[in-house]
Amino acid sequence: MSLRDHEPVIIDEFNGWWQRGDIDSCPLDHWTDAINVQFAESGFTTRDGVGASPFQNKSNILRVYSYNSAPVGEGVVILNTSGEFWHLYNGATNAFKFLTIVTATDFARVELFERLYFSPSTRDSPNGLGSEFYYVYKGDGATAARKAGGTAPVNADGIMTAANSATVGNVSAGVHIFAIAYITDTGFITALGPDTLAVLNPATGGFKVDLATIPKSGASFVTDRWILGTKAIPTTTYNGDSRGYEFFFIQKIGDNTTTSLTIDFFDTELLDSADNLFDYFANPPAFGGLSTYHGRVIGWNPGNAIDSAYASDVGSPEAFNQVDGLIQLAASEYGITVCQEYRDVLYMFRANQTFGASDNGDIPSNWSIVTIDEGIGCGKHGVPEVGDIGQSLNQEQLILVNNAGIFQFNGLFTRPELSYKIQDYIIANFGFTPGSIHAQIAIDARVTRLYIALPDLNLILMGDYRNGLSPKSIKWTKWTFGFEPSCICLFTDPNKLLIGSRTGTDNGLYQMISGQTNDVLYVTGTVKIPNPTIITALIGD
Repeated sequence: MSLRDHEPVIIDEFNGWWQRGDIDSCPLDHWTDAINVQFAESGFTTRDGVGASPFQNKSNILRVYSYNSAPVGEGVVILNTSGEFWHLYNGATNAFKFLTIVTATDFARVELFERLYFSPSTRDSPNGLGSEFYYVYKGDGATAARKAGGTAPVNADGIMTAANSATVGNVSAGVHIFAIAYITDTGFITALGPDTLAVLNPATGGFKVDLATIPKSGASFVTDRWILGTKAIPTTTYNGDSRGYEFFFIQKIGDNTTTSLTIDFFDTELLDSADNLFDYFANPPAFGGLSTYHGRVIGWNPGNAIDSAYASDVGSPEAFNQVDGLIQLAASEYGITVCQEYRDVLYMFRANQTFGASDNGDIPSNWSIVTIDEGIGCGKHGVPEVGDIGQSLNQEQLILVNNAGIFQFNGLFTRPELSYKIQDYIIANFGFTPGSIHAQIAIDARVTRLYIALPDLNLILMGDYRNGLSPKSIKWTKWTFGFEPSCICLFTDPNKLLIGSRTGTDNGLYQMISGQTNDVLYVTGTVKIPNPTIITALIGD
């Protein structure tokens, strides 16, 4: 047969990188290697270049998150290798260091009520940083972060006294015990105090009660206080245990200065119990990760614990009940890595296991937990950020990264895996020990791309799913840079991929810039095409 009789092979679509099986198994419309490309209709170009981020230049970046703060607008928060937490916002001149924890090498965060709640951890552990705390930052670019929660009044704040008033009132006869709880500027209500509670023994009945030496906090973030008290206790049964009776919310003091007050109430008006205040963390410990579910903050792996998570009260991101809020998994050598809401279920992942917890309307410690998968889980930072530019709570599936590859999850892990085309590369480079990779994933639904930062491999995997999010349709390529891509995030205005780097002479915060010239494009193991313009499909003749 002569060349004249040869039937040409028409390749009208480039479908990206293939690394599965031997070289002869690579389909004709794929490449055995693809570096620094991005895909267009029936063709490809060199990837966009990188340039300085729109924020003040900071170096040695370990983690970056977008943060939309009401006081100052859109920006990012970063952690650097010196343990400094920075808020960068509104152009290249505004930067505020809101906390320093020198031992922190990672952190998790959630945004609620336009505040940043965050928790320090380490890059190589699923746990919260030992002896550290869960913090709140108001996002104003001026006020330092503080420990979330707050401590109860103590005797040094004032030892409150209670006496029968000369004014006629409605307080019932019997023993009444009174206490104070502080209210912070973020709405957290502390446990009751001071150490010595005010005991009115007895109230004569038919009169109001005069309170004096009411404790006031020395903390600037305490703005208001609650007066708490018991219903009338018969004098014949009072046992002297001032903390052994049920307390109720009586009256709010709208300041942190008043030290004397006359109060009046019917026992029948006392309906809102304050007894749960005894069970909250005063200052919640540092968690290994944070997410939200049904209006609660979910924090997992506090300190040395690897099998437990805590759910805050609904609408109260600082109120973690140590008893009712505990969600406990069976013991394992691997800690919880991710908790993610999906289709009204809280999925709880270890590196090698997956569980589902359902809010049944009861307290979190009574939620039902079922085992979903005993062999596959999710890595730390292996679930994309949820938001308007990324993964949606209403989408058909989650995209997860673990040691076995990149998976679609719809309540079960689907096969073949999304990384099917490059699975040999995954097996060779992701390691076999669960949790051993430092992969971070982000999804940009607007441009139908997913990005997976792999700092240990010094690259980003990019998957283009414009033709469909499936193992067959997705197009893979590797992106390399002159720096280590330690972390990534999507910044919304305009929509950009931000890349942080912790090492090398060019470490810092970068952004992908559409149309900016890139260096060298590799589309096979040997061919180099340094042309940044589009290369159209090849048609045989």
